[in-house]
Amino acid sequence: LPLLLVICVTSMMLILVALKSARHHGERVRWQGLQTVLLTILVFIVSFVPWTVVYSCFIMGITLSKNIIRRTFFLTNLNINANFFIYAITVKSFQEFLKSQLIKARRNAPLGKAIIPLAGNPTPAELRLR
Repeated sequence: LPLLLVICVTSMMLILVALKSARHHGERVRWQGLQTVLLTILVFIVSFVPWTVVYSCFIMGITLSKNIIRRTFFLTNLNINANFFIYAITVKSFQEFLKSQLIKARRNAPLGKAIIPLAGNPTPAELRLR
C-alpha cells in the first residue's frame, strides 16, 4: 500500500510540475508524455492493488483460494505486458520505429516463409523484394 501511495503522489507531482513549467514557458503541455504517464500509472494501480490485498491477507494469516492468487499473478503480469501497448498507442516515435522494423522484417523474410502482412496490398516493388 505505501508503494501505491508513493507512485500516485509522485505522479501527481510530476504532472503538476509539467503543467506549471509549460505555463511558465508559454508552451503547450506535451500531452503525449502525460498520456503515457497516466496510462502507465492506471495500469500499474489496477494490476497491483489486488496483489497488495493478497499480500496483506497473507501477513494477517488469512487463507485465500488458489484461484484468487492465480488471478492476482495474472493481473501483475498484465502490468508488464501492457507497457508495450501503452507506448505503441501514445508515443509517435515508437509507432514509427515499429513500422520501420516491420517493413525491414518483410524485406528480409526468406522466400516462401510467412511474413507479417501490413495494411493494404503490396506494391510491385515490395513483391520483387520477396
